[in-house]
Amino acid sequence: MINFKKLAALSMASAMVLAPSSAFAQGVATTTVISETAQAPSVAIQLNGTNMSFTDAQPVIVNSRVYVPFRAVFEGLDAEVSYDDATKTITAKKDTTEAVFVVGNKNMTIKKDGTNKNVETDAASFIKNGRTYVPVRFAAQALDCTVGWDDDDKTAIIFDADEVTGANETYTIMDKYLAYAKEFSEKTYALTGTFNFSVNNIDGSSDKYIKGVCNIDGITDSSKVNMNTVTELDLSAVEKMIDAESAPDAETLALLEALKSIDFNLIFNLDTGKYYIQSSLFSTLMGSADDTWYSIDMNSMMEMSGSSFSFTDLAKMAKAASFETYMHAMSTEISTTDKDSAALSIETYKLITGIFSDSAFKTVADGYESTYKQETDGATVTLSMKLPTADDKVTGCSFDMSMDYMGSGVMKLTAEQNGLKSSMDMSINVEDIFDMTLTGNFDYAETTNAPIGEPTDGSKVISLNDMMMQ
Repeated sequence: MINFKKLAALSMASAMVLAPSSAFAQGVATTTVISETAQAPSVAIQLNGTNMSFTDAQPVIVNSRVYVPFRAVFEGLDAEVSYDDATKTITAKKDTTEAVFVVGNKNMTIKKDGTNKNVETDAASFIKNGRTYVPVRFAAQALDCTVGWDDDDKTAIIFDADEVTGANETYTIMDKYLAYAKEFSEKTYALTGTFNFSVNNIDGSSDKYIKGVCNIDGITDSSKVNMNTVTELDLSAVEKMIDAESAPDAETLALLEALKSIDFNLIFNLDTGKYYIQSSLFSTLMGSADDTWYSIDMNSMMEMSGSSFSFTDLAKMAKAASFETYMHAMSTEISTTDKDSAALSIETYKLITGIFSDSAFKTVADGYESTYKQETDGATVTLSMKLPTADDKVTGCSFDMSMDYMGSGVMKLTAEQNGLKSSMDMSINVEDIFDMTLTGNFDYAETTNAPIGEPTDGSKVISLNDMMMQ
């Protein structure tokens, strides 16, 4: 089965720098030995987004602290490890950082850039079953890594931010794209678009389908989007299927009628982080008046998720900062209390580096091009990005994504923006269930009209955030 947690990571940002240390411990401490028959609760170690596997020595919890076989973790962090059996001294070196400590001693000496720093921890290392164990926090922080604990899954989370976010990578090509996007977004546009879609072979039957067309028009500027969409659906195959199974009741007929033509009005305000949605469909589903607006506060959603950034902060940063600065800021959001969230973020940063860093791009005749391939659990995802240029300035963008599973094509997406025109084509094929196609385009034209940032005074607005909290 596809690992959707990893495949979901197809988007975001990256970078930082290794810090402290190098050292020489003074003297020899008394060695602590734990009985070979001692038992301790089992624990997992997630290193840079992936659970570590241990062969002859497993992590343990002793006195509420997580201990790990020192060599496995240090080498997992790409450090050179040495052990002096006579003095029970462990030395770990990575880049310009060196950490030295003695088994059974709570002191550790860290040296970096000619400076020695003595660190005292609240727990000492020990020997168990002939293997040397060190506190996981002690071990990881010796090499300036971040350490956390997922109590629900009894998993210690370790990640090297520099390794994860590509501290040595640069993003000057993406900065050229951001300059193009900023110049484009500073103007106000009227936009029109059409999307055609079809879903076929539902339950493997060729006479069951849903087809439709969605017409879009609106106004957009650097911080606000107003959009109206009208979607017309051909539900004749669905109606036949329902009629064949049983006589539909009045409620079902009303819902089918409402679904044949769906209109949505949308207001999105980057300055406040709020979405407003209005649709006659809501009157059918929720019993509200046709002119009722529903709001979503993205700042509140991010605050509830534990993020230290607001949605508006990120939006401003995306418009004003460099790509690298944006990635640096986002790297602070890797979870230290949820292993799944941490793994997803780390997978995302790896992908970002793989497709958006300068080293990922190659120069082609008319611009820059990058390709990234990820294989996991039988699925292969390929991402390609092309940035056409003129006079060393980016003039557009195209993006291709494809997903194969066990040799069969599952999804393909192509999107392109060139000047005042953009287009998208997507196909999804889930064997023996359905296949779907969607094609669409947008046209932009400069306008003197301005989008609004919220519904007009006196409008009824219902908060979806409040509804979700009830």
